[in-house]
Amino acid sequence: CGAWVNVGCALVAGLCGFLALSVRGPRAELAAPLIEEEERRPRLGPPALLLFALEAMPSMGPTLTNVEFWLLFARRPCAPPLLSLASVAASLVACGAYGFRRSENDRLWLAATTVTSALASVPRAGLALLRPLGASAGGRRKLWGLGRVDVVLVTKCIASFFGEAATLASSTYALRLAARVPGANRARTYGVLLSLFDAGGACGAALSAALARHVVYGVWEHVPRLVMVCSALAVGPLGLLFLV
Repeated sequence: CGAWVNVGCALVAGLCGFLALSVRGPRAELAAPLIEEEERRPRLGPPALLLFALEAMPSMGPTLTNVEFWLLFARRPCAPPLLSLASVAASLVACGAYGFRRSENDRLWLAATTVTSALASVPRAGLALLRPLGASAGGRRKLWGLGRVDVVLVTKCIASFFGEAATLASSTYALRLAARVPGANRARTYGVLLSLFDAGGACGAALSAALARHVVYGVWEHVPRLVMVCSALAVGPLGLLFLV
């Protein structure tokens, strides 16, 4: 029940932000230069809806973190925090690499990074097939020729790298969209877009919890299917690109 209350609150917040960006005041009589500036002002409603929808999709990230902890903690309790550091390092590399992009087409980068981020999450479904360190039975000791620690490290870093690239593409798109708004409304527009990011993230977290409610700690047989479902849903909002 609590998860659905969070979903409802996030949707209400997102709707309020969407309306705040979509509604314009009545147009007064303007001089020619001001009329031209008004006509150049971008439509904010559809892009705001796209950004909200991208963040509102469910993710199996928290559940997969539990799988990693279950696999490694018994024998290597220092491994989870070290993996988090490796994930942060991969995100920083993505930040640096994103600055070398050749195209300035924000919509193209938004679509490309969303798709690659979804695909990069798919290999993490294999974590559910592994045997925890120290266990003598149940699951595989290797996957794709790699040991369990290596599998967790590689899949986590890949997902972090492409996930950070997708976040950068969304935030860059929001920033450039707000920069096209004339006058003092730029800061307000960017603030509302960031609020939509937060509202979408809260909605996505609640949906993720709802999808994972039947997953029992230590019994991960449903995790691969849920990862596939979440990866497929992640690219769904790209259908809104034709509106922006």
